[in-house]
Order: sequence, then C-alpha cells, then structure tokens
Amino acid sequence: RMFVVFRLIILLTNLNEIPISIERQTYKYFTLTMRYDELAHRIWRTPGTVPENASERLREIVRLASLAPSSHNTQCWLFHIEDDMIVISPDFSRRCPVVDPDDHHLYVSLGCAVENLVIAARAYGLAANVRSKTPNEGIQIQLSPCDEEKSSPLFKAITERQCTRTVYDGSSLSEKELGLLQSAGTGDGVSIHILTDPESLATVIDHVIRANTVQICDENFVQE
Repeated sequence: RMFVVFRLIILLTNLNEIPISIERQTYKYFTLTMRYDELAHRIWRTPGTVPENASERLREIVRLASLAPSSHNTQCWLFHIEDDMIVISPDFSRRCPVVDPDDHHLYVSLGCAVENLVIAARAYGLAANVRSKTPNEGIQIQLSPCDEEKSSPLFKAITERQCTRTVYDGSSLSEKELGLLQSAGTGDGVSIHILTDPESLATVIDHVIRANTVQICDENFVQE
C-alpha cells in the first residue's frame, strides 16, 4: 500500500472536514499520514443529507465546487466564505504561463467551479446570485434561501466526474446522442460543429499531432 504524507491547513474550528483556505479564520498546520485512497474517498464522497448547520452547509458547497475540472488539474482557485457569500478568486501561484500565457484557461476553470457551486447550492436549498468583480478580485456568489431543495442529474454527476485516457472501443455515437451533444453545446452566441466524416477527422488528428509535437519539444512546456 502506498502511504503519502500530506501537509494540510486545517481549520481549528472543524478538524473533521476537508481543509479549505478561508480568510478571517485561524489556521494551524498539521502533518497527517493518510492513505491516498482514504483521502480520495473523503474528498470525492457522495453528498449525503443537507447539513443543518449553516457553516457546514457552506463548507460542503465549497467542497463540491472544488471538484470542478480545471486546466491541467491545477485547481487554480481560492474560496473565501463571508457570511452568506462565497467568493472564488484566482490563485495565480498555480498559473501555467507557457501553456496558458493569457490566463484564459485559468478563468475558464474558475467558471467551472462557479457552475458546480451554483448547482450544489440549489440542491441544498440556496439560490445563487453570481456577480463578477475585477479579474484579479474574483467572483462573488451571494446565497439566499429558496423555496425548496432541488437536486438534479448534474448535481449527482459532480462526484462521478472522471477523466480517462484509456483507448476508446471504436463504437460510434448514435444520431440521437450526437444531437444531444450539439443541443447541450448550443447557446447565446455559441454553436458546436460536430465532425464525423473520416477526412475531417484525419485533418483534426494531423493538427493535434503537430501541435503536441511542438509542445513536447519545448523545454519550458515540459518543465511546467
């Protein structure tokens, strides 16, 4: 079994919860030895009943928001709980200046965290009003009670999301499935173009291989 030592920042007020960096509270450093699979299970655990304590509820919402996908898995965000508001700020110490020189991917990652947070808040009976501050200050999510808790397939998918790099089995998607993907990716000012013919796919694959080759040959990219 592999054991990994994690140096964690844990809130003194609640040592049993996942550590999250939150301003205006007291911290203490602990060195904990925990099996990787135990820690992963704790972080990715399926949401249970809605916490009755307001503070615990907000912390659980932040936990679910932090499970959002991020550019190169940098998890480039900071969460701050301020009464009934959660602020998500960029963590520039996790920038990827070679891959993402203009921080585009970093801010898209923040948007993914916001989406998770809004979905989780609604499932826990809170309406979320999202307001964007200046790019460096982050995003404010004001929370207020709503009529009822409303779970959704997207909420249940938060802890089931995964990234796999295994080989696909070669099965084609049905026309219905392609239609659902196209519909999901279409919105105000946004459209999706699905490529299925062999010639178009070969062109895309060629571009991907050439781009990846350029990156792999870049020492700065490899170092990052």
